[in-house]
Amino acid sequence: MNRCLNSMNMRWCCLLALFMLSGISSAATIRAVTGQLNLLATINGEPAFREVVWHLRSLKLLSRNDKTTELTITRHSAVVDLEAGKYQVIATAGNKTETQLITIEEGGKHNLVLNLR
Repeated sequence: MNRCLNSMNMRWCCLLALFMLSGISSAATIRAVTGQLNLLATINGEPAFREVVWHLRSLKLLSRNDKTTELTITRHSAVVDLEAGKYQVIATAGNKTETQLITIEEGGKHNLVLNLR
C-alpha cells in the first residue's frame, strides 16, 4: 500500500512539473505578441452579423527558416493579438470581399473596419 501511494505521489509531481513547464513556454509565446487588432466587417455601413471569413497574413520578409503568420477567423468581428509588422487582411462573406493592408505597432491597439461590397 505504501509503495502504491509513493508511486501515485510521483505521478502527481510529474504532472505538476509538466503543467508548470507548459506555463513557462506559453508565457514565452505571449511575450512575442505586441499589438492588438480589433476587426469588424460591415455591409452597407451596418455590422455584418453573419459569418465572415478573415484571413490575416504577415507581409514581413522571411528567411528560409522563418514561418509566416497566417490566421483564419470565421466571425463578423474579432480581437486578435499579433506581433508588430505589416499584414494583409482579407474579409469574405458570401460573394463580398474586401482587402486591406495594416501595420501593427508594438504595444498599439488598432481598429480595422472593412465594408464588404
